Amino acid sequence: NQLAHYLRGLGAGRDRVVALCLDRTPEMIVALLAIHKAGGAYLPLDPDYPAERLAFLLADSDAPLLVTTAARADLFAQAPARLVVLDRAEVATMPLTPPAIEVTGDDLAYFIYTSGTTGRPKGVLVEHRSLLNHSAMAGRVYGLGPADRVLQFAALSWDTSVEEIFPALAFGATLVLRTPDMLDTVQSFVEGCHAAGVTVLHLPAAFWHALAAPSPQHALQLRLAETVRLVNTGGERVQRQRVAQWQAALGTRVRLFNSYGASEATAVTTLGELTHLDASTPEVPIGRPVDNVQVYVLNEQRQPVLPGTPGELYIGGLGVARGYHNRPELTAARFIPHPFDPTPGARLYRTGDLAVLRADGQLEYRGRGDRQVKVRGYRIEPGEIEAVLREHPAVRDAVLVETAAGAGDNALVAYLAPRAEGGERDPAELRAWLQARLPAFMLPAAFVNVPALPLSPNGKLDLAALPPAPLAGSDAAALGRPRDELEQQLAALWQDVLGKPSVGIHDDFFALGGHSLLAIRLFSRIESVFGRRLPLALLFDSPTVAHLARVLAQGRNAPPGAPLVDWPVLVPIQPLGDRPPFFCVHDVGGTIVRFAELGRLIGQDQPFYALEAQGFDGQTAPHATIEAMATYYLEAVRQAQPRGPYHLGGYCFGGAVAYEMARQLRARGEAVALVAVIEGYAPTRHLPWEPWWTPRRLALYAGNLPGWLEDHWALGPGYFWERTRQVSTQLAKQLGRRLGLRSALRAQDLVPGAVHMPEHHRQVLEALMRAAGRYRPAPFDGRVTLFSIRRQSMLRNPDPRRGWQRLAQGGVEVRRIAGSHHTILEPKHVGSLAKALRESLEEVQRP
Repeated sequence: NQLAHYLRGLGAGRDRVVALCLDRTPEMIVALLAIHKAGGAYLPLDPDYPAERLAFLLADSDAPLLVTTAARADLFAQAPARLVVLDRAEVATMPLTPPAIEVTGDDLAYFIYTSGTTGRPKGVLVEHRSLLNHSAMAGRVYGLGPADRVLQFAALSWDTSVEEIFPALAFGATLVLRTPDMLDTVQSFVEGCHAAGVTVLHLPAAFWHALAAPSPQHALQLRLAETVRLVNTGGERVQRQRVAQWQAALGTRVRLFNSYGASEATAVTTLGELTHLDASTPEVPIGRPVDNVQVYVLNEQRQPVLPGTPGELYIGGLGVARGYHNRPELTAARFIPHPFDPTPGARLYRTGDLAVLRADGQLEYRGRGDRQVKVRGYRIEPGEIEAVLREHPAVRDAVLVETAAGAGDNALVAYLAPRAEGGERDPAELRAWLQARLPAFMLPAAFVNVPALPLSPNGKLDLAALPPAPLAGSDAAALGRPRDELEQQLAALWQDVLGKPSVGIHDDFFALGGHSLLAIRLFSRIESVFGRRLPLALLFDSPTVAHLARVLAQGRNAPPGAPLVDWPVLVPIQPLGDRPPFFCVHDVGGTIVRFAELGRLIGQDQPFYALEAQGFDGQTAPHATIEAMATYYLEAVRQAQPRGPYHLGGYCFGGAVAYEMARQLRARGEAVALVAVIEGYAPTRHLPWEPWWTPRRLALYAGNLPGWLEDHWALGPGYFWERTRQVSTQLAKQLGRRLGLRSALRAQDLVPGAVHMPEHHRQVLEALMRAAGRYRPAPFDGRVTLFSIRRQSMLRNPDPRRGWQRLAQGGVEVRRIAGSHHTILEPKHVGSLAKALRESLEEVQRP
């Protein structure tokens, strides 16, 4: 009340905009309420935005007042608005009673900016009638009351904050302000929510996906459910697989909602409860329209389409905003007269989103109909970034292209044509130019200089003719220099292991040439330098120096030997997509880093999970038998996918484990649609033995030798000579056994690079080798699909079906792939395997 009186004295009133730039503190909430009590509308300015961006928003809004703190005041030294510095203003002398002012539903409640197609952000004007309708709806649907504690998660500059703040306060709930450290890890977020007693969460889909991902015995989700009773997610497509995993962990004890909305329609337009969603539903629905809001799916003639037919989504009712500030043409284009409501002034907001109306009345989101994109949950207009790039004195033209960035993510790549020949700019310079003008979430992942933007014969931009984007190659080192000693130490380790002259903190390990053996070597070096053992699976969360530095920094005070993060058995390498997931078992080395590229190439609509061996943490012993391993892995698989049909596979040794998993599933009555054995042999006794020195075998070797030499030499002379030594050692020991001499094969005799492995890695490898030797498989009543190279191994008897025909009662299908046994997952050949595996998955998934 005192701040409201103070603002009234400075001119705040009905339909007057008051900007605020405050950190996430109680004063931020005080300022919001004070602006409303003064009759004004608030304009949130994110304190993390660049100074130039803040100056533009403040000038464009015409806000006469700006509420901030002394710590932030220097950002607005040249601002046209009058500053109200909270820690300096004499607010305490003002009256404690509410100001005598009446606000109507037609008055402005808040003013929020979104990304703009023309290069200018759009200021959306939302009235009190819309805010009131939304708050009343949310309080009723979510059942908010004084016993609730609602987390304030979103930045104030995003309209999700509207959904968090006003319904909570209006219905007497406690508002809990998120602390910065809660975003360090999923674990820290869960513990922060638990400590604060949070009962209601509104989370962006990208963050909820991480929260819903399987954890050991569902520990994180169960801990969260001790206080949380309701979660609402949205902002982008919700993954069906994550809903299934959430249901497997929590059942119905936490209500789960999926919401859809736009800033121009007051945060939430449709809402659907997913608590009891059938996991087999092809697409997660976005629900039905909320109270006093209508939605229409229309064709190009703005006529309703039949259920099941895609069309553009239009929004009507009390949620529709007043329009855009000082943008009458844009307002007229997006806020159109309501064709189905005769009420004077009734309008529809044209979203640009595509949707389908289902027969049951629920909506499904089908993507954008224009250039707007979603990157990490943020709605971005590429045109705004392009406009800022064109302002650079050396840039003549620019275009932003959305592209896949691995692990199911997408990213923006900037292509730039210089004003003069030879005027190409360094990516670091271009990034710095944008950093000074745009929020961090709008920065492209890579910059590509081209002589000119290519045009098609009809004069339109030809995006297909643009060169590939180097998302994490030579450009990346200039984009993220180490910020502290820890990042400097890690970057130096990466440079040494990868043989690179420089590494940026955001560089992708795999894009820089990293592979499984280098990953093992890197993590071994990290253990020796920092005294901390980390799971290789961290490279799938974010394969960067910055990510590993955060993990190590969080564990500085942990007891020696204590695990810093969970050691998962099931790792989501590519969790996106609506298809049934494919579960792939490690090779005899036990690690899954080699599956990174395979998971990416198999497609963003095909979830790909990998199973890693137990024992790398130094706390648990490796499994002694394949049977026990398969049983343990199935527990994790069934948490991710409670019911079949299942799609299983494994590379080399992993093929036998996948076979045993399929056999155990069938014994339980579960359906198994695919058993993919990738370059794996059935146990040796199922292969007919033939001496390797027979004329037929020698002729086979002679025919295969040129290709074998080519494949292995391509991996480098060191690898070639080590593999040659291993082959000769194995042949000598096999011959020795035939002559009655006993000499056990060691890890370094079987696996390239094993001699350089840390001791605990060798222990796991040798335990798995012993498990393979003990395995006595029973028959399987289904089919095995074998993915094998054309050239037979030099150490095994030739058999095109690798012995599986004696076990698989449903037969063996053989699919040929390129490469050698040890190179099929390398960049040169992995595309062949990905294509063949994708084709098999599509065949068995057809209705």
